[in-house]
Amino acid sequence: TTGALYVTINNTLLDTLFGLVMLFPAKQALLKREYYNGTYSLPSYFFAELVVGILTQTVYSIFLSTPVYAMVGFTFSGSQFFFFCWIICFTSYIGAALAMAIGPRCADFAQAQQMVLPLLLPMLLFAGYVIPYKQIPAVFQWLYWLSFWQYGGNMLQINEFKDAVFSGCDDAGAATGACFKNGTSYLQAVDLDTSNIGRDQGILLAYFTVIGCLGVLDS
Repeated sequence: TTGALYVTINNTLLDTLFGLVMLFPAKQALLKREYYNGTYSLPSYFFAELVVGILTQTVYSIFLSTPVYAMVGFTFSGSQFFFFCWIICFTSYIGAALAMAIGPRCADFAQAQQMVLPLLLPMLLFAGYVIPYKQIPAVFQWLYWLSFWQYGGNMLQINEFKDAVFSGCDDAGAATGACFKNGTSYLQAVDLDTSNIGRDQGILLAYFTVIGCLGVLDS
């Protein structure tokens, strides 16, 4: 279940990022011509592309989330499903903002990979799923707190497990940590606090705002 949550976030963000990044090399000639003709300014073009990217990725994210939610068998609850879709959409918005900031600097797909992968791979590797936080060397733990994958994945785990009740776990197994009787016990074992959802959403919003502003200022 946890793997499916992180894979969904990963696929949504990277698909959004690389899909939008590759629009810029194809549009560079047209953009330069219209910019030098005074048709529009670069910040207005940036905002227009960002808004269109957000709207289209909202639709794509919902279409991706719905079959995944049903096929994996996540908790069947209206509020939990909508929150799941919201976090998937939110992470795709960060991917769109990154694409708007990086895309104008890329001449082709190879250059986009060279710029994106060194930036994102450390945050993906140290998001707490591939390497649990307690096993991350102290010198790299700051990357855990820098990773937006971590905040999105943690919120999805809290959303999925906060009210869950598991069967097949006896007292002996629960006492040793071999299994969990409920989602609350699991969340405590992985050091996730349900009260952090608001904070984590605020951090993702800050990521989106900062990346978007950097893209505008650099345009």
